[in-house]
Amino acid sequence: MIVATAQKCLTEFEASFKILETTNLMSALGLIVIVEITKSGNVLVAGPSTIPQTKALIKILSKYELEKVFVDGAFSKTTFASISDAIIYCIGASYSNDFNKIIRDSVLKLKVFNLPQIDIKLDLENIKNIALIDKFNNIEILDISSTIIDGSKIFEKINDNTKYLYIPKVVSKSFIEAFIENRENINFDIILKSPTSLVLDERLLNKIFLLKQKIYVLKQVNIVAIAFNPFSPTGYSYDSKVFRCELEKNINLPIFNVLEER
Repeated sequence: MIVATAQKCLTEFEASFKILETTNLMSALGLIVIVEITKSGNVLVAGPSTIPQTKALIKILSKYELEKVFVDGAFSKTTFASISDAIIYCIGASYSNDFNKIIRDSVLKLKVFNLPQIDIKLDLENIKNIALIDKFNNIEILDISSTIIDGSKIFEKINDNTKYLYIPKVVSKSFIEAFIENRENINFDIILKSPTSLVLDERLLNKIFLLKQKIYVLKQVNIVAIAFNPFSPTGYSYDSKVFRCELEKNINLPIFNVLEER
């Protein structure tokens, strides 16, 4: 196996290794190095914090002709899902000491990841501002870059010919609240660059999934499995069988306990 990690993490390796190269990519724990594992054991990984750096690192790893490249992410860094061919979604007891909340929020997050991909060809990938698409698929790029700052101005630009509203960045809470409030007068759907743009609380997510208006994405995330950890590092835990059972009730994917099914 080949591992990319920060220099300062190497002192925590239990596996034996040899350094193949030191990259020019910097992380909070030093430059990223590429190592080959020579004897099995646990390793500590820490990588780049931005998507461009992660893409650059994946490109470096490609020259080693690896069968698969795994990118270690976190719940707060779901944007990394947008650059992956597939994701394994990890659910942990540490998320909350309310078991029902863990299940509810996990199911909602998976619904977001499974937002449908738009089925018409639109050249939106490189557009950085909000854009309107009419009934003939003509694109009008607005001088508005974000729903956070200029959310109210967006609605002023909408007309009867608007079929889709393209939002390339994170969708703000205030914009979605206004969207829901005006739902009876809205006849357009929303297109997001990625499902990771929809970072909302449980209340708002439940509401938007009940709307007649649809939310599409340019690229759908491919979730291939669920991994769960019933133990929290703060000391509490949940019954593994109950955890699995509740996930299986709501999620039709392969499910693995990360501690018992390594």
